[in-house]
Amino acid sequence: MKLHYPVSKVFKAMCFIVGFLIAMDVLVIIIKMNMDVTYIERTLDIFDVNLENNVPTYYASISLLYCSILLLIISFAEKQNNPQQILYWRILSLGFFYLSMDEMASLHEWMGVIMMGQAKFSGMWHFAWMIPALIMILFLGITFLKFLQRVPAKTRKLLFISGLIYLGGAIGIEMISGIFIEKDAANKFGYDLLNLVEESMEMIGILFFVYTLNSYITFIKVPVEISLEA
Repeated sequence: MKLHYPVSKVFKAMCFIVGFLIAMDVLVIIIKMNMDVTYIERTLDIFDVNLENNVPTYYASISLLYCSILLLIISFAEKQNNPQQILYWRILSLGFFYLSMDEMASLHEWMGVIMMGQAKFSGMWHFAWMIPALIMILFLGITFLKFLQRVPAKTRKLLFISGLIYLGGAIGIEMISGIFIEKDAANKFGYDLLNLVEESMEMIGILFFVYTLNSYITFIKVPVEISLEA
């Protein structure tokens, strides 16, 4: 039995969820700045993108896992079309699986703690985990040059845009936040706004990436369906 998977509907649902989560965090920031929220703080924390183990965290983890699955589907399809690309797609799939797990377990923060124990970091390097992350990004960027040259121009452009948005939030805004914390640690409103921008860029970047993968799946004519055999 074959079940057709509604890719476009899933993407539209993801767009709605991202819009909802961004709107909810804006509302949370406004309420926390203008009201005594002691009695409803736990309820508000459910949608606070600056916290862990809540709705935004779960969504981010699931969306990254979804990307990992789409990348794996593409890797199997490339056996016939572009076998030289299979390894690249599977490395990307593994990477997004790690990112999904990291979103839930905050593994990068543990890395930062370890690094802070070895040396003092400040300013844009306040969040020390970014240093090994940037080294890894640079290494992968160089390693994947051939991969990018082989994909269609449209896919390459969309990959660049989605990566720029996602990394601009995860790395770029995080650097700005590090500087901001050291200069004005008492300004919680400003830090919350930076976190909102960071998380929004990450979610929107993933949306662009999902769109890119869906477009590529259509381009290589992969019927995305689930086959169940008794």
